[in-house]
Amino acid sequence: MKYRAVEHIKFSEITAPTYGVAIDEKGEQKPMSGVRLISIQRERDRASPRLLVRALENPQSIATMPDQKLGDRSLPAVSIKNGINTFVVLFDPATKLPAAIRTRDADSVYGDSNYDMIPSDWKDVAGGGKRAHTLSFRLNGTEVQRLTLKEVQTDAAIAANNLPSQRFV
Repeated sequence: MKYRAVEHIKFSEITAPTYGVAIDEKGEQKPMSGVRLISIQRERDRASPRLLVRALENPQSIATMPDQKLGDRSLPAVSIKNGINTFVVLFDPATKLPAAIRTRDADSVYGDSNYDMIPSDWKDVAGGGKRAHTLSFRLNGTEVQRLTLKEVQTDAAIAANNLPSQRFV
């Protein structure tokens, strides 16, 4: 989907389990709406490489499902309950990696819709795992967002001069 008015806004977000704050480039702070906070948390969980690890640590959160359609393919799938969210994970039988992580959303324009995150460009990372470096977010098959990771570091140290010096209240 292409929007007529494209704007580039710089801001930072700080989130906690029950609240969130948005800080614009002038340093002005505004509380997040509950809808924005819960959406950010859901998408953070969806894109986390730990989603499947958490599911394996909590096997009662996993349920089998019938094969699911992704484009013209029918793929094996499971549902994973993670907090208040339920994700449907479709697997590529050839690679055994996730082909899509789906939620069913109530869209105000399209009605009940599949909202998929399609991970691709899998690369080895430290510790012997793999990480998708491209994430395509699709509403009923139409890409609405794309995220490309240029570099991934695990357990990277944070220099003291990169820590926030302000305290946000």
